[in-house]
Amino acid sequence: MSEIFSSTQRYELWLRIELIVTQGWAEIGEIPKSAIERLRHATVDAEHIARLEERVGHDVVAFLDSLAESVGDDARYLHRGLTSSDILDTALALQLVRAADILLNDIDRLLSEIDRIRVPTLILVGDEDVAVPVVHSQRLHERIADSRLEIIPRAGHTSTVEEPTAVNVAITNFLGSLS
Repeated sequence: MSEIFSSTQRYELWLRIELIVTQGWAEIGEIPKSAIERLRHATVDAEHIARLEERVGHDVVAFLDSLAESVGDDARYLHRGLTSSDILDTALALQLVRAADILLNDIDRLLSEIDRIRVPTLILVGDEDVAVPVVHSQRLHERIADSRLEIIPRAGHTSTVEEPTAVNVAITNFLGSLS
């Protein structure tokens, strides 16, 4: 996961976005197609870009300056019609998609393990929990054979802090039912 959000990965995505946009400009004849192949040889060096950013005070400018050093005059075709936000937001969206894919895979693995729980299980959830809504706890309850679902009234995600007495009663009752 950390690799997805590394500086190197971010700059690689920025370059990929720049190249896709540049390809589009070449396809409509706004820039020479011959420049595209040369631009594909651009390289990113995260440490060098960081040093440039210290000097110029702008991450995308430092990135583009670094690419200019890498590909020479053809760099003038990069960033055409784009803003820094176009690059930053698109790259972040791609990073978030990759991260979501990892999380969804982890959730699938976790769900496959939940069905293996074979011990009495207490599931507590606040009725006002927006981080993990009640419906998710209900789904867990349906999947865990010997589970009890307790919905704590007037509590959000920190029910132990918001309604400690209700939580303690639920736990005490659950433990009492085990003996």
